Amino acid sequence: MNPSTNKSPLVNRLFEHIPPEVATTFTPLQLEALNQASYHLTWKTHAVDIRWSIPSPVRFYLVLLAGREQRSPQRRLAERRQRPVWKPANIAVITTAIAVLALSTVGIQKFVLPTIAAMQSTQSHPTGIPWLQTKTECQNTGRVWKDGTCWDREHDASF
Repeated sequence: MNPSTNKSPLVNRLFEHIPPEVATTFTPLQLEALNQASYHLTWKTHAVDIRWSIPSPVRFYLVLLAGREQRSPQRRLAERRQRPVWKPANIAVITTAIAVLALSTVGIQKFVLPTIAAMQSTQSHPTGIPWLQTKTECQNTGRVWKDGTCWDREHDASF
């Protein structure tokens, strides 16, 4: 039986690692059983599925998956033992993520929030209007003439 006629990508990948003389000995019934079994082994869709290849000299990628937990408690325990969270590389990534988050929070509080507050301020910031040269021109536009300069009291600080 030719295993390349299978529809399951997982079974096809499995057969890539089986010697051809052994692969041809599988019966149609056995191949169908493998296809059905592989259905339960493939990943389902996740609510959050972010896969990002990070350009760097070393091939590196980041995957973030999230969704409803469907694994049994026994399987979760087995996977926790097989893939512990507290490994040096994981600790480094978690620490870096927390540091970036903390620095971003400080940056936002120190630089962005004061700028937004200044833009929303109702405080007046008078400024001279150099193209209005006479008292009449200045007062006709609703501005104030003082000390030989036309002043606009409604100037926006973010302008």
